[in-house]
Amino acid sequence: MGYMLGSMYDCSKKGEVVVVAEMLTYAMANMIGEVILSRRVFETKDSESNQFKDMVVELMTFAGYFNIGDFVPFLAWLDLQGIEREMKTLHKKFDLLLTRMIKEHVSSRSYNGKGKQDFLDILMDHCSKSNDGERLTLTNVKALLLNLFTAGTDTSSSIIEWALAEMLKYPNIIKRAHLEMVQVIGKNRRLDESDLKNLPYLQAICKETMRKHPSTPLNLPRVSSQPCQVNGYYIPKNTRLSVNIWAIGRDPEVWENSLEFNPERFVSGKGAKVDARGNDFELIPFGAGRRVCAGTRMGIVMVQYILGTLVHSFEWKLPHGVVELNMEETFGIALQKKMPRLALVGGDGGGINGSDGGGSNLSVVGDDDGDGVVLLVVVVLTMTMVVTLMVVMIAILVVMVMSTTPMVAITAVLVMAPSGDRVVMVVVEARYASNNDGDDDCGAVVAMMEVVVTIVYGKPKKLLAKSRTMSLSLRRFVALPKIVQADYQPRSPQDKTVQITV
Repeated sequence: MGYMLGSMYDCSKKGEVVVVAEMLTYAMANMIGEVILSRRVFETKDSESNQFKDMVVELMTFAGYFNIGDFVPFLAWLDLQGIEREMKTLHKKFDLLLTRMIKEHVSSRSYNGKGKQDFLDILMDHCSKSNDGERLTLTNVKALLLNLFTAGTDTSSSIIEWALAEMLKYPNIIKRAHLEMVQVIGKNRRLDESDLKNLPYLQAICKETMRKHPSTPLNLPRVSSQPCQVNGYYIPKNTRLSVNIWAIGRDPEVWENSLEFNPERFVSGKGAKVDARGNDFELIPFGAGRRVCAGTRMGIVMVQYILGTLVHSFEWKLPHGVVELNMEETFGIALQKKMPRLALVGGDGGGINGSDGGGSNLSVVGDDDGDGVVLLVVVVLTMTMVVTLMVVMIAILVVMVMSTTPMVAITAVLVMAPSGDRVVMVVVEARYASNNDGDDDCGAVVAMMEVVVTIVYGKPKKLLAKSRTMSLSLRRFVALPKIVQADYQPRSPQDKTVQITV
């Protein structure tokens, strides 16, 4: 923690920009490294630590993508979106990093002697010892380390980043939090873990951030082991289930003014007794039950400790000319800010914890990348899914359309929610028409296939009023042998038109 504060202070003196998200990931990775490996993972905040952060964010992003193969299993082997290929490449990078960490740890232990065992030492001992014929493999150890580093860095750092953004949006909140810490801690020392129990307003800020911006908005998917009923809903066996933690935290029936950031709700009254550890179902940022996050306690303490230290050590404010921060979200396994590059700009005089008379003057700015790239990515991904739907529908048409059917139409409607409150609606219309009159038993049927794809992008309530639309029309003339179509006889006019809604 001291390294991060020192780096921020140095940058503030030099007037250099500090990227908060990178600093937080750097500090979190080193804190977890101290627990697991008894050493810092990154000695300096350089390209290696930045690469690690990018790898973690990339992993969380890929894991949250809508993967066609998960819902259409027979298409999984095609890897149409390239997700599996990218994940394999990413895991190779993680494997190299973790292998180097383990080798350095083992060689350091061999050189310096055993000493006190840490978490990795115990794991490595289980690799050499057999317990009832079973032992851990090096792959098991690396998988566990990967889980601890990825789950412990990205999630906690995103909560802290959201908390800082919300407090900068409401300056009175950060002033009250700073005043509380000055009264409890003073200006001559840093925040200690033992001080946290005496800082109820800081705890309330952390709870409110976890309510409004949970680090894992949909938690991790679960599978029902047995059929059951929940609130009248029948859930079959082996159903994949996701708990919408994001929606629970914004439920207006539970939370008054649910879209407002208000730590006061957790300071007094009924909210003061609400716990974030999974005991109160209205606030479950770490899940609940036997499958609650294993790092719940550590995560809460680290978020409170790091956020409190940052607020106590520096004076935070928006730069001149900036009215408000961009608070848009990016969907994934972890809830990131759409514009995450929150930077600190050093001011004139000031120090850390009153070392030269006061707090360091820090400002915050944000990067803007616009809507164009987001729309392009959404359209490309959507078109990939549309092509898959087209292939499936054409196959259905070949089977269904026979000689006496002059026209068959299939309409598929697909709605996606790629980010925030915007949706993509894809309408695919496939029409088949033939010139067959049933008189020639040996001839071929000349048929026309027309596929029309319409993509509408925008907010649900304004989808018709304000939308971005793109249409694609494909015409294909095919010759089908009449013998293929001989067995189909439509029973009624209704058989000539098929409507399918996905």
